Amino acid sequence: AEKELARLGALPALKVSLGELTSAIESARAAGVDREWVAPAESKHAEAEKKQKARDVSISSLESVLKAGPLELDVGRGTRELERARACGVTGELLKRGADLIAKAREAQDRRSALLQKLRRMEEVSPLALRVDAARATIEAARSAGVGEKDVEMAIALIDKAGEAQREQAATLEEVKRLASAAPLEMDVEAARKASEAAIAKGAQCDEQIRLIDAAAKKQQARRAAAVALERLLAMPPLDVSVKDAAGMVAASKAAEVEADLVSSAEQLIRKARESQSTRKESQRQLAETVAAAPLEMDTAAARNALDAAREAGVGEGALNEAKGKIDAAVAAQEARDAAAKRLDEATSRPP
Repeated sequence: AEKELARLGALPALKVSLGELTSAIESARAAGVDREWVAPAESKHAEAEKKQKARDVSISSLESVLKAGPLELDVGRGTRELERARACGVTGELLKRGADLIAKAREAQDRRSALLQKLRRMEEVSPLALRVDAARATIEAARSAGVGEKDVEMAIALIDKAGEAQREQAATLEEVKRLASAAPLEMDVEAARKASEAAIAKGAQCDEQIRLIDAAAKKQQARRAAAVALERLLAMPPLDVSVKDAAGMVAASKAAEVEADLVSSAEQLIRKARESQSTRKESQRQLAETVAAAPLEMDTAAARNALDAAREAGVGEGALNEAKGKIDAAVAAQEARDAAAKRLDEATSRPP
């Protein structure tokens, strides 16, 4: 009996069989074994019973925690129960399984938490800035990770709102691009400007289209201004037209792509102006040359013809009046001369 008590007493408290130890103590008492042998065994029994009970309770508590699924498992409590079990002497497969399940639960819950935060941050993003495709992928991942349906539905509503806003923005931008793609002189500038304002109101960036619209407006304004200038030119008499200035207007009008008929009419006017002004210049020269003769030598009939031609050619009134004065003076001088000659002839033809 003493040897059995000694053997069992030497075993660790968590490995000793309480049943065997109890039987050995009772047998020793019945055999009258000295108290100094029984007392340590009784102490050992009390220690082993306490530690084994604590171990069994910790195993039960740990197994209770580990029954939950990864998303429901209380990671904090599980970790504490795992440490408690280890401290209570639990070893082997249960500890390994517990550590693995807790690690997987932590990973799953961290992933769910991260995806939940990602969903909730969507509320901070403007509808036009939200990346819809990426957001949809996040929702699917969040669902798979066990994020609550309420949060998922909230995110879906945000995506729907963002999708609608982005489609509207894309539609307005597409309309601006369509209108701004027209040839500058054919573009409906007013409609394009309204479309660009609508696109900007929807948050679209259309700087390039606005540049095209402004360039078209400038070109159309230049064409209108050139056309107005030509219309004013066409209203002028050919003799009043500055051929040099008119040629410049025509060149500018061609560059501004003014209607071809209007440009052609202006070119015809320039030709007519050049011819008329050349005729006027030549008529004025001939008139001046004719009336430059001395009064008594002037061919007054030719001078009168030259005066009529000059008047018809549009020579200025000043030059006409000056020439007429010279012609009148020549006529008067020649008439006076002819009268004097006649008187002289009459006087010399009488008999003495």
